Amino acid sequence: MTGFLAVCATAFTGTSASAADSAWVTAEGGRFRLIAAGGAESPGTPLRAGLEIALDPGWKTYWRTPGDAGIPPELDFAGSHNLASAKVFFPAPIRFDEAGMAVAGYDRSVVLPIQIIPADGHKPTDLIAAITVGFCRDICVPASGTVALTLSPDMAEDGDAADLIARAEAAVPETASADSPLAILSVQPKAGAPDTAIVTARLADPAAAAELFVEGPPGTYADAPVRLPAQPTAPDRAAWQVSVSDDDDKPAAGPLTLTLVNGGRAIEARATPEGPPVP
Repeated sequence: MTGFLAVCATAFTGTSASAADSAWVTAEGGRFRLIAAGGAESPGTPLRAGLEIALDPGWKTYWRTPGDAGIPPELDFAGSHNLASAKVFFPAPIRFDEAGMAVAGYDRSVVLPIQIIPADGHKPTDLIAAITVGFCRDICVPASGTVALTLSPDMAEDGDAADLIARAEAAVPETASADSPLAILSVQPKAGAPDTAIVTARLADPAAAAELFVEGPPGTYADAPVRLPAQPTAPDRAAWQVSVSDDDDKPAAGPLTLTLVNGGRAIEARATPEGPPVP
């Protein structure tokens, strides 16, 4: 088990309408800040921002659902002004081992894209975010801070920030499509195991590694999926077995969120186990 160290590294800074980034919040293992692309198409259109998380060498940070261990990013925009909504997106994660536990996250610096909808598209939006992220190596450090950034409809584009956000947006899983080269084909219950599902997928690149990340409804926990033996007659097919239950070990009631990564692509789908049980 890794050690655990709580660190509060709070930085609050106001910014001018032309600023494209906030101050950094720095802690052991890394630092984070808000960035903005600028260059809105027209007043009232969504504004593109991001949470930039820079890792020190050898450190990792976590996905929205880390798994057996880890600290998911938390972003609270309640203190913002002229903000209708802020939606955070997550690039596709990797799975790594942390003291014998399967964890989902990132082993290099990452940007989480944020779509900003102003309440009034003709006025500046003061984006004020209370943020917690986790950094982990030999110890796990939850770093917290409050950062601020002012976004205006006439804000000039910041090329560096826009490039970082665009690359992060491209790494966010696409909505799954049945006719895509990478696709979720079925989610079926497992016979005799009401808390277990069998997920079958078509791979875009059967020769490349494939990872499936499963999230259950609120209040449930999904074990790391177990890859089932490949079928020689269907080399582009892959299947996983995954158990999802609540704190009382009751089967999850509701759809699963499935994120599949393979061959440089990533998709996301929501599905409820259905169809005949798989032996």
